[in-house]
Parts: sequence; structure tokens; C-alpha cells
Amino acid sequence: MRARVAVLASGAGQTLGALLYASAVADAVALDADIALVISNRSQSGAAERARQQGVPFCHLSLQTHANEHALDAAMHAALRAARIDWIVLAGYLKKLGPRVLATWSGRVLNTHPALLPRFGGAGMYGRRVHEAVLASGATVTGASVHYVTDEYDTGPVIAQAEVPVCAGDDADVVEARVKHVEQALLVRVLNERMHSALLDLHALPVVAGFVVQPAMPRHLPALRRHGLQDAGFAHAQAAGRLWAVLDAQDVPVLVACLGDPADSRHVLHGTMHAVGPSAVRAELVTMLQQYVMLEAVRLGCNSSMLAAPAVAN
Repeated sequence: MRARVAVLASGAGQTLGALLYASAVADAVALDADIALVISNRSQSGAAERARQQGVPFCHLSLQTHANEHALDAAMHAALRAARIDWIVLAGYLKKLGPRVLATWSGRVLNTHPALLPRFGGAGMYGRRVHEAVLASGATVTGASVHYVTDEYDTGPVIAQAEVPVCAGDDADVVEARVKHVEQALLVRVLNERMHSALLDLHALPVVAGFVVQPAMPRHLPALRRHGLQDAGFAHAQAAGRLWAVLDAQDVPVLVACLGDPADSRHVLHGTMHAVGPSAVRAELVTMLQQYVMLEAVRLGCNSSMLAAPAVAN
């Protein structure tokens, strides 16, 4: 049976349109799910109009329709339950979800963000503002992130990212179009992948202030080489989604974990940890990365054995 997805959107609904298209086709870009409900905090948003045109059930839920956040959370929870929703996607939705919704659908709420988290995220960072901030920073690479939703903006674990270049002479419109092109495809891929694997237990993930753990990306590989990790296997593991990194708030890796190829062992993924820096790393960062990789291994139906952990600081 196909999963039932609710899409929450505040704006034009371009990503909603892409999901509706992907759910209706039967080719390489197909989404193996039905868009069963659209919710917007704006009754006249573009997303609302798209839902009406496509005959998808639509709800306007906001503080205009409900007296307070508690009542709004309860109403959204009721609407999602009534529609028998399996997964929730935030596609340009500018409001936080309430605790009841987050608790019921924990590990099944995804957000797409038009930048490479952990940078350029947080309250007020949406749409054109994000691309203007990327250009102002002088970054030469940007892209899109898909991450789990928690109770703070853009802080849930990143599942996957897609990178695109920022070229000389680009303006915000050009960057936005380039990011949008990869963002929608990334979201469909992640949804298909996560819907057909075990849920990640977000409550079991340790959190260390100022650091995040996520899949390593090509932009992180030069840092590994600078610290003596020259093995081509790291690039291969990154491309295969088997390399994870602990990043600081500026997107600089401080610790990486590389898992072996699942094809090499039936139910155990052997891995190694490496400090990416001149000194020992904090013990809690090692624990955070170990727990994350172990949970990912469980999601993939395997066990993990972390080997050769680096020295840690007291």
C-alpha cells in the first residue's frame, strides 16, 4: 500500500507541485506515495490553489482559525489523523509544528531547506533571504538539505544534501533556480528511501550544542585530505552514503566515521572513526557520532561495529 503524505506549505507551492507530479507518474522520478492532504497557514497561498486545482483535500490552519498554539496543534493533529497520514513534508512552511504533532509523527516529518545546513538556517531564513545570505557570505557552493523536523527551526538531523556551484555574477534569482532544480529531486529521493526503511529514533540521538552530525558531502573531503586522510576509499564511501561527519556551526568537519560496504558483510557494517584536526576531540562528540551511525545501521537492517575510535579529550 502506498504511503499517505501531507504537505505543509506557506507560499507558492512549487515543491508541492513537484511532489504532486512525482506521485502521479511511473518513471525514474516517481514518488511511491500519495499526496493525501495539503495544509497551509495562508488560505489564499499558491499551495492552497494548487491543492484545489488538483483535487487534493486542503485545510487552512493558523492563528486566524484557532485561538492559540495549543488549539492549533490539536486541530492539525486531528486533521492529519483523519486523513490517515503516514508522513509529513514541510515545503516552504514558515511555522513551527506543535508538540502533539511532532510526538505522534516523530521520525516521519521532513523539511526541505534551500541551503547547506548547518549554515544559513534558523528563524527568518527562508526563500530569497537564504540565497541573499549565501551570496553575501562569498560562498562558492550552496545547495539544498532535507532534514528531520524537531522543535527548533532547521536543527533536526540532516538526511541528505545536494550541492550546486555559486558562480561569479550570480544573483539571488539565478541561485534560487539552480537550488530548486536539485531540491525537488532530492526530496523525492529521500522520501522514497525513508518510507521503505526502519524509522530513525530521534529521541536516541545525543545533541551537543554547536555541533551537528550528518552525511559527509564532497565539500568536506578537502578537510580530510588536509589532515592526512588521503585514502580514495573516503570519496567512494561519501558517494555511496557511508561517510558521516560531525560538523561545527561553520560547517567544518571535526570527526568522521566511515562504514564498510554492506555487500562485504551480511549484517554487520564495520567502521572506523577519524579525528579531522590537530588535537584530540571531545568524548561527547565521539558518542554522538557513534550513536548516529549505529541508528543508521539499524535503519538499514544491519549492526555496526565502530573500530579504531580516535583519542578523546578529557
